[in-house]
Amino acid sequence: MCGEDGRPDLFETAVRVAECDVLIREIRSYQTQLIARLRDPQCYPIPLAGFERKLRLAAHRAILEMGERLEKAVPSRNAPPEKKAEFDKLADEYFAVCEDRKPETALMLSVPELLRLTRYERRAWSRRKRGFLQFMAVQRGYRTGGSLSPIEMVEAPL
Repeated sequence: MCGEDGRPDLFETAVRVAECDVLIREIRSYQTQLIARLRDPQCYPIPLAGFERKLRLAAHRAILEMGERLEKAVPSRNAPPEKKAEFDKLADEYFAVCEDRKPETALMLSVPELLRLTRYERRAWSRRKRGFLQFMAVQRGYRTGGSLSPIEMVEAPL
């Protein structure tokens, strides 16, 4: 943004604008990751993280117990077909994969968090706009005393 101009005040305002750009990019990336995370049927929105943790611990314990049952049910080579069928059924249950949530369901679950993130994004856009206006004022030869102070006319450097 500054080009060849090495003035510290110009560089400082450019950094403020760049920080807001990075923040906006990170907010949008987080929004995408939030929706993708909620496609998992075992995930819940952020306010329900404690509930999700309890469910995941219970599911983990159930998988461990099912693994132990599967290990005990391994049939020998000469086992009857009923034992092999029972083992196959347990193996299918153990390795079963849950289907993902539909995208529209994941989006619906993420709406409260997305609204909160939208407020942060609006604030970042506002700070970026204010910073960019300050950058243009400094570039044109005006000096700003602070982010909310009036702009004063000073002699432009040659």
